[in-house]
Amino acid sequence: MGLYIGIGVAAAIVFAGIAVVVESRLENIKLRDQQAAAELQAKIDDARRIEEAKKAQVLADEAKKDEDVAIKEAEVKAAENAKQELLRQQEADRLAKLPGTILVTTVPAGASVSIDGAPPTPSPVKAANIVPGTHKITIALPGYDPVETTAEVKGGGVVDLGSIPLLSALGGVDLSSNPDSLEFAIHPASDPTGTPVKTGHTPATFTDLMHGDYLVTFVRPGCRDHVEKLSITKGGKSSVTTAYQDGSLELTSDPSGASVAKDGEFLGTTPLSLHDLTPKVAEFVLTLPGYDPTQVSVEIPEGQTLTYEAKILSKDRVFTAAEVKTPAQKIDGPAPVLSASQRKLGADILLSFEVTRVGTVTDVTVVHATDDDIARRCKSTVEKWHYQPATAPDDRIVDSRVEVPFKFPAGAP
Repeated sequence: MGLYIGIGVAAAIVFAGIAVVVESRLENIKLRDQQAAAELQAKIDDARRIEEAKKAQVLADEAKKDEDVAIKEAEVKAAENAKQELLRQQEADRLAKLPGTILVTTVPAGASVSIDGAPPTPSPVKAANIVPGTHKITIALPGYDPVETTAEVKGGGVVDLGSIPLLSALGGVDLSSNPDSLEFAIHPASDPTGTPVKTGHTPATFTDLMHGDYLVTFVRPGCRDHVEKLSITKGGKSSVTTAYQDGSLELTSDPSGASVAKDGEFLGTTPLSLHDLTPKVAEFVLTLPGYDPTQVSVEIPEGQTLTYEAKILSKDRVFTAAEVKTPAQKIDGPAPVLSASQRKLGADILLSFEVTRVGTVTDVTVVHATDDDIARRCKSTVEKWHYQPATAPDDRIVDSRVEVPFKFPAGAP
């Protein structure tokens, strides 16, 4: 039994040794297989890399070839484009130098159109052969605001400025007055004494006045002129009117009871109230027995009452030098006699006296004297003078007052 066990143990040991050897050999074989497989894989990888490198080189060569072809094609295309651009530029330059056309239409038509100061042409205008560039267009029509604009002409092109509306520079006015038919004149406010732009008689209407400020002068014969302001706006219409208001006169006289006449028509006796008088200078003649006719000239105030007293002069009064038709003329009379001392002293004397209808001198007074004694001598001398009496405007002989100066130079012989 033990033998069998020993044999079994020995056999087990032998088998175990064999197993170890076999396993070791198998491990070596496996290791060699792995190394062979790794070497094979390395060769395969190297072959693959070489193949890929070849493919990459082929692709790179093809890409380079395609790039070279593309570059060449781009160069050819660029050259063609440059050529076409040059041709286009040359054509554009040629066209840019071609003359163009400007079209101008205005509302209303008929306005004068000037291009760059050239002689004007009535609209509508078609101006050909205009050199390229910017051009100044001036449009004018009487009664309308002028228009200035520009037109950009391109070579061979047509510039249509369209329909240009012109704004009226004119306005209108209705003129009226009370009473009607008054003469009027319209002056620019800047030149009120110059030539009027419009004249006529009321009522009147105008529609062709330039916009601006004016003065309208209304004239009523014998009356004060009425001046009204007028402002004309573009396209507008103004109204200007004026009214003359009658005046009144309260006329009295000293003495009263005088007959009053105007233009030969008897109006009444003073005191007299007159109404509805035209506001102008009015003339009346007042007469009273024993008194000179008295002419009264007064300016009737507009819309007011004037009070006026007339002084009526007696026919028997002493006339002043301003009232006579012919002054009194000295006929004869002595000269003042002065003493030697008075002549040496000298004097300046002025006497006033009345010359009667019969030529005598009365009522002698001293107006001025530098020496009273010499004045008395002159007065006594004048009282002895004789005159040709003065005459009134109606040629009758009248009493008159006369002034006579006496001048005695100092030291006279």
